[in-house]
Amino acid sequence: MGKTFIHFVLLVLLVKSFTGANPTIYNGRDLGAKADGQSNDARIIQEILDQHGPETTVFLPAGTYLLTQPLVIRNDHIAIIGESPEKTILIFAPEKNQSKRLQPLAAINIWGLAEFQWYNISQKVTEDRQVIETDRLTNFSPGTLAEVAADFTETDFRRQKTILVRVAKTDGNRLFLEEPLPATFSPGPNCRIQRYLPKKNIRLENFTLQTSGQGKNNLCGLQSVIAENVNIKNLRIAGFEKAAVYLKQVYGCQITSSTFILKESPERRQNCALYLDRTSRIIFENNHMENYSTGILLNHFNFYYQFHQNTFINCRQPITDREKSKPALTSGW
Repeated sequence: MGKTFIHFVLLVLLVKSFTGANPTIYNGRDLGAKADGQSNDARIIQEILDQHGPETTVFLPAGTYLLTQPLVIRNDHIAIIGESPEKTILIFAPEKNQSKRLQPLAAINIWGLAEFQWYNISQKVTEDRQVIETDRLTNFSPGTLAEVAADFTETDFRRQKTILVRVAKTDGNRLFLEEPLPATFSPGPNCRIQRYLPKKNIRLENFTLQTSGQGKNNLCGLQSVIAENVNIKNLRIAGFEKAAVYLKQVYGCQITSSTFILKESPERRQNCALYLDRTSRIIFENNHMENYSTGILLNHFNFYYQFHQNTFINCRQPITDREKSKPALTSGW
């Protein structure tokens, strides 16, 4: 009897540890009862955001939420998670007869924006055409959050049905993308990818990443970490301080017919067009690099890479190998 009681107490404590109050998680189950699809829903959600600190996760249960004004974010990082893409619906209607339905809502991340607005530019993605149109993203003003949602049919993306996009408030032309991304993505000119972390079968073609700013957010143009089978073609990157392309723990990557340009003199700092760290089977071919201290930097334990017909202009060193990497038999600059 005593052991049974102890087990019961431990079980209660365990359940409370998952369902009780958490300084970084707000379970908005009661919000479903408060929200009535009317004008006060924005105020209810805003009160929740104001009461919690950084890295707060607000859970929205099934229901329809009407926002008549943009939510103001004062924390460093807040995540708003819907119960399901089909059941949790946000509608942003700043004026009558101009409502925007936001569905599906799987997850929305807001990173330190003072104010944001909701947009829905979702598009069905068919089996034979897995592309997301992004023309309407190019004219977004600073401080705007956009949700791009799509129903993927590929196995790799079947559990991830929401793509998150936001424009940085510091620049009107810098595009930030959170994972996951579709297999083919063309963000258009004057945009940069902040974190590109899908895992398999990535294809990027015909786009430009550039920045005129400085600081930690402008160190790398395109980053891919722990990925497999990445194909990049006709990429143009300009103005990133550390590396144009940063690949870490990537297995199988082909980068061709791309241009990487840094305006500053290479004597000012250490930088490179291509940064490889613990990669395997990398093909880097027919690319142009200009004004980097090192064109290609092999950092740690890279195997079976091939470099062919690349152009190095005003680069102190075409390639730097910090470790004893192992090229493929046909490797060449």
